[in-house]
Amino acid sequence: MRWALVSIILLSAACGGSATTSAENVDAGGAALGTCKIPTDTQCTTARAQVRCNGSNGVTADCLSDDPSTCAHLDSMPGGVTFTCSNVCTEKQYAAACGSIGPGPHIEPPAGCETTLQTPAGVSLNCCPCGP
Repeated sequence: MRWALVSIILLSAACGGSATTSAENVDAGGAALGTCKIPTDTQCTTARAQVRCNGSNGVTADCLSDDPSTCAHLDSMPGGVTFTCSNVCTEKQYAAACGSIGPGPHIEPPAGCETTLQTPAGVSLNCCPCGP
């Protein structure tokens, strides 16, 4: 239950983000992740990476981030919990959060996306192929 709650909180925060048209990032070890063209015509919230973080207290949290090594929202986690994070998507994919919490029209992920997490609230996290 804690995992779902943390994921929902992080997904809610991600919905306020802006679409990214392209990004080039470096992972924690300094290796280039490459450039991914992210389509601007999607109604989903997009980012360079879907980051999955495993906490020292057993909590798992997912978020969308242009930094594949962290979920910024976890910096304020109380109790000295530490997280180990990694990108779920490949370097040839971008992350998309689609859907909505509660009733209403649910936005489907773009064609070719792989759903990596479906929340009970109706939001899905997806890894989608980069544009040409």
